[in-house]
Amino acid sequence: MPKRSPPPSDAIHAELEESIGYMVRNAHRAYDRALSERLAEHGILTGQWSLLRVLWHEDNLSQIEVAKRMRIERASLTIMLNTVEKAGLITRQVDRLDRRKQLISLTKKGRALQTVLIPIGMSVNDDALNGLSARQISSLRALLKGVIGNLERDRD
Repeated sequence: MPKRSPPPSDAIHAELEESIGYMVRNAHRAYDRALSERLAEHGILTGQWSLLRVLWHEDNLSQIEVAKRMRIERASLTIMLNTVEKAGLITRQVDRLDRRKQLISLTKKGRALQTVLIPIGMSVNDDALNGLSARQISSLRALLKGVIGNLERDRD
């Protein structure tokens, strides 16, 4: 089989820009930047937002459970927990049933941020989906769930 000559650099660049991974990564960066700008006035970083969202949905979780739900490593979560605890948004207590575990719970201050921050997250979503039909949004959700499922299948 004859050797193919490498594509010109413009072609490689165009291929990269059409790569699904590249596009998803750029979409994530754009979401993160927009969310970060809007959360900044409340002193919340996007990683902290993700932690708070998990706890707003289900409070009093172990660090392992929170890390799983956030899809991050426990070590990364530890640093974030220290910061959010110092800010008075969470508490950590030893689990009475399993003293090896620490349970993470929202404080009143952390719970109160929900009514302020959830509309910010919703507005970022609204901006991102502006101009897409309900059917397109539904398709996008289904497609992204499929991609995530394919890539995480072997992790669980």
